[in-house]
Amino acid sequence: MKIAPIDIAHKTFARKVMGLDPDEVADFMRDVADQMEEIIRERNSMKESMRQKELQLMEYKERDEALKSTIHTASKMSDGIRADAERESKLIV
Repeated sequence: MKIAPIDIAHKTFARKVMGLDPDEVADFMRDVADQMEEIIRERNSMKESMRQKELQLMEYKERDEALKSTIHTASKMSDGIRADAERESKLIV
């Protein structure tokens, strides 16, 4: 069973003779609920931050692939130009 901060804040207990101080229990439960809310907010913030980082990583990977492809194409073009230049130099001689 999941417990939400609001459940903690509003939880009541049966009173018994010589039981705990209800005000002290209520104060403690409020503190626990507040801390739980903060942890949930922090977790949600971290999840969003992680999602943003994953999107950035995907973008960087796409850029990396584009750069690799560009370098490969440039290398092929360079090889072709070099081969053409060598052919032309042999024709001149």
